[in-house]
Amino acid sequence: MTTYFIRRFLLIIPTFLGITLVTFLILQIVPGGPLEMEIMKIRMGGSNGVSESGSTTGTSQNIPQSAIEELQKFYGFDKPIHERYVLWLGNLLKLDLGRSYVYSEPVMDVITSRFPISIYFGVIGFVLTYIVCIPLGVYKAVKNGSKFDFITSALVFAGYAIPGFAFGALMLVLFGGGSFWDVFPLGGFRSSDYETLSVSGKIWDQIHHTILPVASYMIGSFATLTILTKIL
Repeated sequence: MTTYFIRRFLLIIPTFLGITLVTFLILQIVPGGPLEMEIMKIRMGGSNGVSESGSTTGTSQNIPQSAIEELQKFYGFDKPIHERYVLWLGNLLKLDLGRSYVYSEPVMDVITSRFPISIYFGVIGFVLTYIVCIPLGVYKAVKNGSKFDFITSALVFAGYAIPGFAFGALMLVLFGGGSFWDVFPLGGFRSSDYETLSVSGKIWDQIHHTILPVASYMIGSFATLTILTKIL
């Protein structure tokens, strides 16, 4: 038994290296990385771009090779790929995730700043899923084979088949002021005037911004938990 656990523990090392290597290679190979984004920003930087020949361009500008080389050096693309992997892995082991190419902030700061909101939606979705699915599963077991059982099974499996992001996009189109009803906000955690609202207004505003994200989070969990509760 001890030998088995030692062998399984040692497998963590090659597994970890394999996962990080695949992840790193995907990040390096897939187009649209930070270097391409910066070059595109510079080339499409304005209507008064000046090309290398000195002529004015209407929509883009050429970039000198020296500037591209500086960008490559800044993002570490001037080094061989194996050196970049070693540096990237070393930073990862030190929990240095680098800077976000989108927000221009340390990745760890971006994660920590959004972590409480993720916990908020996750806990509410988790609790509501159990509150709804366990009674529903029990009632389906009692009414096994009935019309109610058939209809609810069809609904929960239809929800299971819809990805959460697709359901969220659909809800925004239907209820976010798109082509149909303007019932819920398109985004944000709270309204811009949240601090000026009364206590009841703050509670309603928070609920108003919570309904669609939590619904999108919960939809994929309904089928599994409901059917497991029914079977058990």
